[in-house]
Amino acid sequence: MRPTCGVSLKECFVTIFRHPLVWFYAAAYACTGAVRHSSDQLSVLYFTQYLHLDLSTKPVAVMWTLNIVPLIAAGRLGDFRRGSDKLFGGHRSPVAMGLYFLLSWCSH
Repeated sequence: MRPTCGVSLKECFVTIFRHPLVWFYAAAYACTGAVRHSSDQLSVLYFTQYLHLDLSTKPVAVMWTLNIVPLIAAGRLGDFRRGSDKLFGGHRSPVAMGLYFLLSWCSH
């Protein structure tokens, strides 16, 4: 038997979609997604047109960079950051700095 909570599914969706912060977060997510996707696309153009690298040979530095940047930008290293909250007392800048140093070292 299904538990009932006294609120219909329609009422839940109406309440959620009428809340102004939901739309604010949706717009913020769309903007950050647009920036992230465009920078992902521009990185390929940067390697091919500006640095004149042949991506078909799969240079190691380029492959590391193209694989690490989305991980950092998308927050897929969340477990690392979550553990670092205890280590750095909730300060995210040392973690971000360390990740970007890792990125620059891998792409060097």
